[in-house]
Amino acid sequence: MMLCLLLAPMVALSVSATGGNSGGTSLDESWLDNYELDRGDYEVSVDLFGDDLEIRLSSTEYYNSSARDEFDLDGDGIVTWNEVNRINEMLNNDVHVDVTDLPGVYLDGNVVERLIGSWCHYGDVVNDLYDTASTLNERSIRLRCDFQLVVSDFEQLVGSISINTMNDDLNETGYVTANTWHGLDITHVENQRTDGTIVDFNSSSDGDYWWMSHSGLDGNFVVDFEVDVEEYNVCREMEGYDFQEALLVAASHTYQNVTGSLLILQDAEEMQFVSELLGDNGTWVGARQMGNVAGSTTGFVEPDGGWYNLDGTVLNSSLWAYAEPNDWGTNASNEEDYVELWAWGGLNDIDSHAELPVLIEYNMPDGTSVYELVGGWYEVACDEQDNWYDWQDIEYVDYTIVVDRVGDETSVELIARQYLGGHELSHIDSDEDGIISDAEVLVVEQLAASEIDLNDLPNMTLEGEVFDTLVEYGCELIIHQDETTADGTMDWATIQCSFYYQQQVALDDQIDLVIEVEEYDEDDSQGWLSVEVGDEAAERNWILTNVYDENEAASGVFFEMQSDYYWGAQHSGLHGTYVIELQQNENHDHGELEWTDYFIWTNVLDDTVEVEIGSIQDLDLSVLMYADTDNDGNLSDAEIEALENHASQNMNASDLPDLFVNGVLLDNLEEMACEVVTLDGEFDPLNLFQMAELECWFYFVDVFDFDEEIIVTIEVEEYQPEDPKEGIIFAELGEEASENGWAIDNVQDVNAVDSGVYFYMVDESLWEADHQGVHGTYEVKLLNPDLEVEVPEEPEEPAVDLPPECEVAWMLESDMMTMTGASSVVNPSGSLDVTLGAGDYALYVYCYDPDGDMVDVTITLNGLEVGTFSSAEAEGWVEFTVPSDLETALVLEIDWVSTEYSGAVQLNVTVDGGQGGLILGSVVPGFTGVLSVVSMLGALLVVGARRRIE
Repeated sequence: MMLCLLLAPMVALSVSATGGNSGGTSLDESWLDNYELDRGDYEVSVDLFGDDLEIRLSSTEYYNSSARDEFDLDGDGIVTWNEVNRINEMLNNDVHVDVTDLPGVYLDGNVVERLIGSWCHYGDVVNDLYDTASTLNERSIRLRCDFQLVVSDFEQLVGSISINTMNDDLNETGYVTANTWHGLDITHVENQRTDGTIVDFNSSSDGDYWWMSHSGLDGNFVVDFEVDVEEYNVCREMEGYDFQEALLVAASHTYQNVTGSLLILQDAEEMQFVSELLGDNGTWVGARQMGNVAGSTTGFVEPDGGWYNLDGTVLNSSLWAYAEPNDWGTNASNEEDYVELWAWGGLNDIDSHAELPVLIEYNMPDGTSVYELVGGWYEVACDEQDNWYDWQDIEYVDYTIVVDRVGDETSVELIARQYLGGHELSHIDSDEDGIISDAEVLVVEQLAASEIDLNDLPNMTLEGEVFDTLVEYGCELIIHQDETTADGTMDWATIQCSFYYQQQVALDDQIDLVIEVEEYDEDDSQGWLSVEVGDEAAERNWILTNVYDENEAASGVFFEMQSDYYWGAQHSGLHGTYVIELQQNENHDHGELEWTDYFIWTNVLDDTVEVEIGSIQDLDLSVLMYADTDNDGNLSDAEIEALENHASQNMNASDLPDLFVNGVLLDNLEEMACEVVTLDGEFDPLNLFQMAELECWFYFVDVFDFDEEIIVTIEVEEYQPEDPKEGIIFAELGEEASENGWAIDNVQDVNAVDSGVYFYMVDESLWEADHQGVHGTYEVKLLNPDLEVEVPEEPEEPAVDLPPECEVAWMLESDMMTMTGASSVVNPSGSLDVTLGAGDYALYVYCYDPDGDMVDVTITLNGLEVGTFSSAEAEGWVEFTVPSDLETALVLEIDWVSTEYSGAVQLNVTVDGGQGGLILGSVVPGFTGVLSVVSMLGALLVVGARRRIE
């Protein structure tokens, strides 16, 4: 049963999850019912941030430690952080709660209704992973749910919050607590029970923490508080050092001629003594995870093995805090291999980049130690706390100005981005589970938006008219993660606030926008200022002709052109008058295209002939980046459409070669257009590193009288005769013609000797040829086999039927490697014994018949058919896996048949489990030449791209 604070059921959850030993249970209200303990703790926290009063209600439900098996999603007997995080994510994806789900919450008798976030998470699961079995059974699992309410513009010096649970029927035992830490003092907490009695809470010595035990929640819980003005106007900052800096700091200090070193703890008594010296500070400990004294990182189990003091002695493992070490947040470049002493006692593993004070230890000659603290928390005066981020240290700010044309209106979007590091993210992570949940993101976004003062926005004029129609604004928190972080650890974040203006302003083919920001964030940190053209304007060929600051000598903001759609400048505080000039340029070029393929598509339907000729141009990275007008690394639908429209508008039918059908000029052009397509799948969106093509075509259709054959002639002697680019010419038959029995009989260039363009048949519907520059007279001959065609007499001496040649190779699917070795020519049969390492493989087969006869190929794995293909030049591959525990040989058999020839080759595969790849034996089948995995797959991709989608 899941409980929200001081109330009965919270929300029903219905997200599927497969438990380790739970037989595929479902993550809902009853997911852990069998493991419940009769205890629930509840908490109310009251904090003051700027002029926002925040009230957080929290509930904690406890489960028996044996529930840990339910978190083992992959059933491997180990619960990892990833598994717990996945369950927490599923849990929060289905948490839907509003203020009506909570008990009645009142401030001075007025209901508090603004709920800005709710989230839940499981804890104390992975932390026990490396404990002994006896300790494991003593530990429980907890589920904590938090609900955040906010009262804006709070200006009182005293207040009273009441939480009404009169109708609650809970009977668990546990604790109810009330606390605060930011500018408030709790003066009294009590429960006015339904039987008329009043139960006072106990209080800590400083009055910040209050508690009472409960056995069933009923009554009206009242928290009286007052604003501590003196504390509220005090801000805290911390001076700290990373581990390497801490070593240098310690070594640079002396006491009575004794050089200092980082603190090395011997026992709990010393740890207790130095903890009293720290105050609120943690500190570095002179220890790290080294494997052994020599520094080896092997031979120990993460996270509890291999911990040594810097003097070579073993770290006292009894000094670890509860559930530490846990190697939390480990990734390839950031491992928790160092040690921190928490201010409240206990050691914690931490990475070397953390910033902490340094407690220096001086080992005196008489055997005693003297300690000195360098750095730590100190208090400074706060002038104001108007923004949610005042208690953070935001490093720098970037700004973007996007100018766009939407219909007959001009829009301007101002975007401010502030960068948050790990320290700031720790504040956002309010439940301290190491994950920024969607609910916590929403809390930050709403708080940031609520603190915006629109009076701080700059003044804008467009074409001399005041531009002030603000349509919408809001803030977004974007979490950025290191791609090498396997467990989802966040590295940094951006809080991005946008202001969107849209206004109808008279203009011609030029736009002059002036933004005055002399008094806007003049003390801002260093950052980047960019000006961009929006999607709609870019599609209509608006470009930036100039961007400058009228006072650049004073402001130091000098813009540079990055592209026609993007200008940028460094800034150190925004102050100046920025002038943005845009101009509509109908002749703007989208960039140089790399190389060109050509296609001729012919279709026949009754007495109608359709012919389409077109080009396929490669779009390389430079062209794609040029089309990325907002410089976000992706091409939006609007940017793709702008590129297509630009290409279509620049097509000229007069540049086309002459086109004939059975000698009659074809001049009925019905359509011409361009389209951007990818070689490797869908746009979602188009990644700039994805291979892409621009296809442009001219479509003709006309009625003709014809009998058994159609000859389409394309004369291109004068068409791009000096084209230096290499490519392919395709001749393809349409679907209707193929279904009605038409076939391509021949494709040739009548001037092949001069042009060097020789076509060959891929299949009955597709011929192709390589070209170096496009020039020649191309004839595509189609035959209708349904009509009587004169059959030539057979020669007196039949041509010699040559056998096909087949070659076999394989490769590790994920490795970039070159396959070499003796050619395995299957003619007619053969058997090979091969030893492979465990892994995923692709078996590649290539059969070629010099006479153009069809070759039928069948591949079987242990008697099961896994692939078939046929062609005069048959090629294909199948994937197979060699497991590490393979006890019997895999038998791969390739059978082929062509006219009177047939054969088979059998590969008997055994496995060496200790290897991770190919083991070269005495006979290694491969290609006659050298074949790289990259070139092979690339060739197959090109073949796939040649098929026209109809």
